[in-house]
Amino acid sequence: MASRQPIWGIDVGQVSLKAIKLQAAGDKVEMLGFDHIEHSQILSQAETDATEIAKKSIATFASRNELSGSKIVVSVPGQQTLTRFTKMPPVEAKKIPDMVQYEASQQIPFDMDEVVWDYQVFTEKEGVEVEVGIFAIRKELIRNYLSMFTSQGVEPFMVQTGPMASYNVARFELSQPENETYVLLEMGAIATDLIVMEGNRIWSRTVQIGGNRFTEALVSAFKIPFAKAEKLKRSAATSKYARQIFQAMRPVFADLVSEVQRSIGYYTSTHREAHITRIIGMGNAFKLPGLQKFLQQNVQMKVDKFPGFTRLVEVNNPKKAEFEENFLSLGVCYGLALQGLELAAVTSNLLPMEIRKTLLWQKKQPWFVASAACLALAAGSIWIGNVMASGEIQEGLGGAEAGPPPRVASVNDAMSILSSPGAATPVQRAQQVTAAAKFLKTEYGKYTSGSKDAGTLGELAKFPENNKYVPIILDVIHRAYAEATSPDLKSVKTPQEYKRVADRIEREKRDEVWIDKLAMDYHTDPGTLLVKVEGEVVKRGRPGWAIRITGITTKENAPTWIEENLSRPLLELGCKPGTGIYFDVVSLGKIRPREKTVRTADGDLGLGGGTEGGGDGGRRGGGQAQRRGGRSPEMQPPRRGGRAGPGTDVSRGPTARRGTGGLADLEEELRNKDPLTKESISQDFMFDLDIIVRKEEVPKDRIPERYKEKTEEPAKPGTPVRKP
Repeated sequence: MASRQPIWGIDVGQVSLKAIKLQAAGDKVEMLGFDHIEHSQILSQAETDATEIAKKSIATFASRNELSGSKIVVSVPGQQTLTRFTKMPPVEAKKIPDMVQYEASQQIPFDMDEVVWDYQVFTEKEGVEVEVGIFAIRKELIRNYLSMFTSQGVEPFMVQTGPMASYNVARFELSQPENETYVLLEMGAIATDLIVMEGNRIWSRTVQIGGNRFTEALVSAFKIPFAKAEKLKRSAATSKYARQIFQAMRPVFADLVSEVQRSIGYYTSTHREAHITRIIGMGNAFKLPGLQKFLQQNVQMKVDKFPGFTRLVEVNNPKKAEFEENFLSLGVCYGLALQGLELAAVTSNLLPMEIRKTLLWQKKQPWFVASAACLALAAGSIWIGNVMASGEIQEGLGGAEAGPPPRVASVNDAMSILSSPGAATPVQRAQQVTAAAKFLKTEYGKYTSGSKDAGTLGELAKFPENNKYVPIILDVIHRAYAEATSPDLKSVKTPQEYKRVADRIEREKRDEVWIDKLAMDYHTDPGTLLVKVEGEVVKRGRPGWAIRITGITTKENAPTWIEENLSRPLLELGCKPGTGIYFDVVSLGKIRPREKTVRTADGDLGLGGGTEGGGDGGRRGGGQAQRRGGRSPEMQPPRRGGRAGPGTDVSRGPTARRGTGGLADLEEELRNKDPLTKESISQDFMFDLDIIVRKEEVPKDRIPERYKEKTEEPAKPGTPVRKP
């Protein structure tokens, strides 16, 4: 149900501040206020502190608009945030938060304590596939950004990214056929947010081309100052030099088309069922003459400007002309206000947790006041009873009748009654307090029984206790892989040293193994997720982690070598006493020729062919080979790793920026050869290790010899020593 409280959505862009005040009105929204304030200078071109310029615009907004009684939602630019989209296996809804928590820790390239992050789950109505959007921003950035508002007395209660706000307004306003996919282009001053809308799914990226690039092209072509070039750009449609202006900006048009084509190509390659039929432009930069036509001719699909706000009802808008002139740039602030009204599809919130807690505490304060009012009411009832019993009722009533009880319509009304006694008689005052207390009690019941904020408060109070064991598990895995690697390779520190070892030892003779992918999933019964039992029943009902590792080795006798040099150390290192966990099962699953891989321009790994091989069972306890690994759809690996040789990054080398032919040659080379040594990888093997880790201390009969000396009690005098 939509919130009835008015919401201000505020978007501080590079050129201006845009704000809109909305209130829900059935299936539409009413516009109660609008403001558009151009900065004294474009922020990216400011000769003085850009933050101070933005603060002045916010102060101007706050001084000429009524903010009391309204909530405020603000945006952060897409280029300042990190956005990742990932597919999840079909699992129970209650498991998704833990899975997303782990995925976020892998996707976000900062310490989790340094960022504010949130996520959104996207599901198709009739499908089982789940996609999750993860949104993050560094705490330092968001705190500095919010301080611009709070220093001017503007207190946001919600923060959303610009691209998701644009998506929200498009979902609210546009009618999209079920089998068609749209692309939104929200063009700002320094960047363009590209958002793909496919059913309930979404994908976005920020293209570093915005209105300023077109202005800079005019500066370069006509040798004029930036401010003059900006005016020329804005008046290009009516200028007698329109043709020359367009020709000067044409290279930037071409760059934008290239980025749009690249993004659409990437999305359709990963979502082959997508049918993109339309591009919709937003932002004032989309007014540039010739841009719409140029895009349509080169992308070969329909390109339209955003049609307008058809579900918006204007109420007494004195700035109607300014509103209509700038409506293309109002999508973000409109989407922000929709989210505040609980009418948005994406509801993630990047407001720092400490501010959320403060707001929730402030929201709960009326309920504590209500409790005090109820106590006061009880005391007042006793007092009135005593007055009546003593025969002094008329004196106590003040000689006046009480009259009807007051009407209480909102929390503000109730708080006003409780804080302002006025000149009421005792009985009138009792009626006022009773009415206010009853209203607050009713609202409190709504808050505690079904409020979204109550659930949020509960979630904020939770601490992911299981996460503290993850570093221990990963440490065991990496130590086991290190033990399996030969000393010659472990001592390597530079690519040159690695090449010298490679020249000395044939590839298939090297004791070398590395991790390509790793997936980890906590479950109350991890054996049901991962291991297919053959011959022996895995103990059920004990919580822990199911882990799938996909590894690569150069060894020619891979199955035997992996069992002896990797599986056994994993079991031994993973059964160290005192860690709170132990490795219960290590099972060697599929072994097959190494798949030909190459990292794409977007950082995703494209997989080529590869045949499945057999497995050599697994290890549990004393190391008996008793199981083969089985793959559950819940254990699709979320992360990709790999080795390109010590100190080498094949995705960011200079060669990766060649033209199309050079990139194709590089990809073909990487598909068949080691990127460092140029050796053929056709004899390498890929393998799966399925691991069950229990969340409990290792049983005494499972403690390996390497740890027994530290845990067993010393032998009593006269007791014979048992030889191994």
